[in-house]
Amino acid sequence: MKVKFCGAAQSVTGSCHLITCGEHQILFDCGQFQGGKQQERQNYEDFPFDPAEIECVVLSHAHIDHCGRLPLLVKRGFKGKIYCTDATADLLDVMLKDSGYIHEKEAEWQNRKNERAGRPLVEPLYTFNDAAATLAYVVPVRYDQLIDLNDDMKLYSTRRATYSDPRSLSCSRRRMESRARSSSRETSASSEDRSSETRRSSRRPITSSWRRRTATGSIRKKETISTL
Repeated sequence: MKVKFCGAAQSVTGSCHLITCGEHQILFDCGQFQGGKQQERQNYEDFPFDPAEIECVVLSHAHIDHCGRLPLLVKRGFKGKIYCTDATADLLDVMLKDSGYIHEKEAEWQNRKNERAGRPLVEPLYTFNDAAATLAYVVPVRYDQLIDLNDDMKLYSTRRATYSDPRSLSCSRRRMESRARSSSRETSASSEDRSSETRRSSRRPITSSWRRRTATGSIRKKETISTL
């Protein structure tokens, strides 16, 4: 089994890991890069693999830096299943649609500026409708359920609390373990946020700013929650 880190390698966002076992390829997370403009430009780059050749995606949890490029993956040719817990599936319905809406509004705001400056118009990373279409590929997985992904790989979902505070939403985060069977040996690959600083910061909502024209014609910022 081989693991290629396609995100969250030189930063802590954009989690995306390509797992190859024999002729089979699956993804572990497909998250959005977040931070400054330089990081966010990475979201528009080509994937370092062919989305159409990915058999399925195993999603660890619903934070945007772990799931935020799923609509883009589908838009570029992915047609497989997206496995996650039922709680994560519920959150995806909100998170991805909200993210798509934000991308649309940010593109609209940028295009108003581009029109005035005579620059080319831009397309949103993906739209609300792209996000809604992605949800059709989501397959909820029960805890302690074993799923055969293919002849060589199995998926096992286990309950694991990240924080000791039971009131924290992040306490419902789950680790999804992808187990590959090679000969008589099994190898586990899992993805988690890499530092205590990342774990602390994930307790706070991460916001994405977009501008909206008011009734008076002025422009102001509106903060919209894009991840939990």
